[in-house]
Amino acid sequence: MKTSVLFLAAAMVFASCGSHSPEVPTIKNDILEVEEVWLDDIATDIEIQPIVCDYPLETFLIICGSDSVFVALDENVQTLYYVVDNHVVSKLKTIGRGPREYRNITGIAYSAVDKTLYAYSPDRQSIYCYKMPGFEFAGKRDLKQDVNAMILLDDKNLLLTGYDYDSCANSGIYRYNLESGAAERIIETNYVSNTYTSTSSFCTKGGSVFFCNARLRQHHLPV
Repeated sequence: MKTSVLFLAAAMVFASCGSHSPEVPTIKNDILEVEEVWLDDIATDIEIQPIVCDYPLETFLIICGSDSVFVALDENVQTLYYVVDNHVVSKLKTIGRGPREYRNITGIAYSAVDKTLYAYSPDRQSIYCYKMPGFEFAGKRDLKQDVNAMILLDDKNLLLTGYDYDSCANSGIYRYNLESGAAERIIETNYVSNTYTSTSSFCTKGGSVFFCNARLRQHHLPV
């Protein structure tokens, strides 16, 4: 049975959103395209690659990075793996309530340039920063959003889905500045708060950012 998903394709430079109704987002035509596709038609170049590890691996839920170097988050959203050329080099699992610990991770983004991993912990309302390959703790940044997906736009900005942690309001796609800590909502939505880490993701191709959500087909998007 074919699976239908929707892709949102937005340019790397985002413009401000226009007016909107409380039911659906209104987004400028020149910055967003919505396309429904069959997963079987776009996932035709699939290759199974074994991952070499000295210990049992948990199922990967999120992968960010490249084909040769990537970070993976397990399906229990607690363990992070650093993988180089299909070999697990290191892993991190620091569950607890200490200053450098977390209970779960719901979003990750990796910078191959400076070998830095950004991992969002909802219970700590923070983005943890780690230097690779050994997950060396490099500080944290406060972010009172509930994040389900994120990607690195450049060396200063993350793009993420989220909504206010305390009120569950203001859901949308945000640009988060890593230097100032400012979160700017650039696309307002009424459905991102209903998504999950397992159904939301970002990717890049040809200078554009793509946001994929398997649940978006249940909503009408005016574009």
